[in-house]
Amino acid sequence: MKEEEESCQSTVHDLFSYLKEKEEEEEEEPPELRTFPSTPTTSAQAVAKQPCPSGVHEMLSYLKKEEEDDDEPATPAFQLARQERSQPYYPPTHPTAVQLASDTAWMLAVDMQPFSYVESEGFLRLMATAQPRWKVPGRTFFATKAVPELSKVVSRAVRQVVACSVGRTVHISIDTWATRPVATYLSVTGHWVADFSGGLSRRHATLSVCAFEGPCSPEDICHKLREVLQDWLHDLKTGGVVSDDGANAAKAVRELRLKHLPCLARCLRLVTKAFLAADAQVNRLLKTSRWICGRYNRSAASRRRLLEAQANLGLHQSLGPEARSRSNSTLRMLESLYQQRQAVGVMLEEEEEQVSHLHLTPPDWKAMKSLLEILKPFEDAAALVTRPEATLCQALPLLWFLEEQLRALRTRYYQENNNTAAHLTTQALDCLEASSQLRVMKGSMIYRVAAFLDPRFRDITTMKLGGADMSDAAELKEHILDLATRSYVPPGPDTEFPPVGHSSPHDPVTGLATEGGAAAALREVEEYLHDNVDHIGENADPMLYWQGKMGVWPALFKVAVFHFGCPPTAVRSEELSGGSSAASAEGDRRRNLSPANVKMFSFIRRNRHLIPQDWRLSLGDLSASQSAMGPREDLDGEEEDELLRVDEEHEED
Repeated sequence: MKEEEESCQSTVHDLFSYLKEKEEEEEEEPPELRTFPSTPTTSAQAVAKQPCPSGVHEMLSYLKKEEEDDDEPATPAFQLARQERSQPYYPPTHPTAVQLASDTAWMLAVDMQPFSYVESEGFLRLMATAQPRWKVPGRTFFATKAVPELSKVVSRAVRQVVACSVGRTVHISIDTWATRPVATYLSVTGHWVADFSGGLSRRHATLSVCAFEGPCSPEDICHKLREVLQDWLHDLKTGGVVSDDGANAAKAVRELRLKHLPCLARCLRLVTKAFLAADAQVNRLLKTSRWICGRYNRSAASRRRLLEAQANLGLHQSLGPEARSRSNSTLRMLESLYQQRQAVGVMLEEEEEQVSHLHLTPPDWKAMKSLLEILKPFEDAAALVTRPEATLCQALPLLWFLEEQLRALRTRYYQENNNTAAHLTTQALDCLEASSQLRVMKGSMIYRVAAFLDPRFRDITTMKLGGADMSDAAELKEHILDLATRSYVPPGPDTEFPPVGHSSPHDPVTGLATEGGAAAALREVEEYLHDNVDHIGENADPMLYWQGKMGVWPALFKVAVFHFGCPPTAVRSEELSGGSSAASAEGDRRRNLSPANVKMFSFIRRNRHLIPQDWRLSLGDLSASQSAMGPREDLDGEEEDELLRVDEEHEED
C-alpha cells in the first residue's frame, strides 16, 4: 500500500503542477454525443505502427487538447474546477467520460497498477480537479469490464498482424520469470517479417502469458507451448524457438519436434559469470569492490565523506545507484568505482581503522582497469543482440568479432608487459571456447545460413568456414541450394508460396520445384555470391537489400526472409536490467497483483504498440459503469470473486 500511495502522490503532483501553470477554456456546453464502435477496426499496418504513450501522459495530452482552440481569456483552472463541481456528472456515454474511462483502463494495464488504484484518495482527488464532472467508475468496472475488453482488443490486433507474416512463418521466443509469492510466469512471443505496401519490416507480438504455481517443469512448458501454438499458429508454420530458460525450455521444445535455438544473451551472460569465477585474484577484487559499494549504500556517514572527497577533487558524483553490489551489475559497479578511485581512496584512508580489509592497492586498481577492458566487449555484444532490430544473422559474426577483440586485447597486454591482464584475457577466451551452447551455435547450419545471407557478413562467413575446413563452406552452399530449391515456385498466377522447408515430396508443387528449382536455385546462389555488396555499411538493414532482390532471386529471397525474422535472443534490450528480463518491464508493481491480473496486464503491456491510438470502450460497457453492475458474462461468479479478492489480499501484504 505504501508504494501505491507514493505512486498516486507522484501522479497527483504531476497533474497539479500542470493545472497551476496552464488555464482552461471557458465552460462550454458538452459536445454532441459521438458514436464509438464497440469493436475498433484498423488495418494491420495501422495497428502495427501505433505509438504507446504513458497513461498519465495520455490524460495530460487530452486535457491540453481542450485548451488549444480558444483565444479568449480563460478562467483559472482551480476556479473553473470549483464551478464545474456544481454541474451534474457526465453521463457514462458522454465522449469525455468514454475517453477518460478508456485511458484509465489503458493506464492500469500498461502501468500494472492494482484495480484499487481508481478508488485511492490521490487518484480521486486528481480527477476531481482535472475533470470534476467525471464520476470515476469503481474497481469492479475496470476489473470485470474495461480492462478485459482492452485485452480482447489487443488479442484481435495480435491475430490480425500475425496473419500478415511473409511466408506464413512465425518464430517464437520464450521468456520465464518468477515473482513473490512464489509464482512462475511464461511468455510466448511471435516474431516474423511482414510486407506492408512492398516494404519489409520485422514485427513481434506476445501471443500469451501463462502462470504456474512454483517452478515450471519441462512438461509444464511443453503443455502450455503446445496450447499456444495450436491456438495462435494453427494455420501457420512455426520457425525457430529461442528460449532463455536453459535445459527445461530446450527439452520442451525438442518434445514438440521444433527447432530449439539458445538465447545468445544468456550464453554470453553465463560465459561472463564463468570467467569471473575462474580466477582467485578476480574473486578477491570483486569481493572487496562489493564491500566498498555496499558500505557506501548502507552508511550515510560514508556516503557523506565520499561526497565531500568528490567535491574537493572536482569529480563527478556518480558512485550512486549504478554502483550496487549485485552480481549482474558487475561491469557498472566496477566502472563507477574505478572512475571514483581517487575519492574512494581518500574515504578509505579517513576510515582506515574501520575498513582496513577494504584496502585496494595500485596493482588492484590496475587489475580493475584490465578487467573492465575485458568485460566491455561482452557487454557491447549483449547490448547489440538484444536490440529490437537484431536478427539471427548477427549471431556468428558477433561471436567472431568478440573473439578477435579479446585476442587483440591480449596482444596489447603482452606488448605492455602486463602479463596478469594477458592471462585474464586468455581465461576469457577459454571460457568462450568451453561454452557448449556456443559450440553448438557455431556448428549449427541455421546460424551459418543466416550469417551468409546477410550481405554485410557474406564474405566473412565464407572466409571463416573456408579457412577452417573447405568441406564446411561446401556443405553450407549445398544446404542453401537445397533450401532455395524447396522454396522455388514455378511461375503461375495461382501458385501459392510455400514456407521454407514446408514442402512435401509428394506435393505436385514440390515435384515442379525439384525439376526446375535446382537450376534456378543454383543460378540465384551463384549470382548472390558474385554480387557487389561493398557499398552496404555495417549499420545497414539487410532487408532493404533483399527487398530489391525479391523479383530477381525469388527462391533465395524466401530463404533469407525466413532467417531475418528470427531473433538471436529471447528478450529485448528494454526488458534486460539485471536478474529477470521481465522485472525491468513490469517492475515490482506486479507483486500487488493476482496471477490472473499479472497475465492479463503483461499481455496488454507487451502488446501496447498494437493498441489503436483512438481506441475507446464500447458504450455498452460504459452504460453500466455508474450503476449496479452484474458479473462479467465470460466469468462465472467464483472467477470474478477470485479476480478481485486475490488483488485485495496482495495489497494488504
